[in-house]
Amino acid sequence: MGRWSQAHRSGGGISLNFIVYANEVTINVIELNYLTANGLSALATTDFTTSPGGFQPDSILDSGGAAQELTFSEDIDSETSITYAGNAPSVLSPQTFPVGH
Repeated sequence: MGRWSQAHRSGGGISLNFIVYANEVTINVIELNYLTANGLSALATTDFTTSPGGFQPDSILDSGGAAQELTFSEDIDSETSITYAGNAPSVLSPQTFPVGH
């Protein structure tokens, strides 16, 4: 058994929240689902950028539990990924993940 398995099993290490998946809800809304709700209130619109267009959301709405909706003024239907690069203390940064359509 490797060192990671032993540390994880014994509860060692720092646990950071991260995005599990992202789905496009409408042509200007992406829903992000996180591992837990821990740290989500510290996220800002400037922490997120889509690719390839480089759009940032206008607002973040908590959709309950460990989910948030990012609303954009642009049509984000052709965006293929979103990157979080913020400084919330309990959220993994940076992280880039595909957007499901």
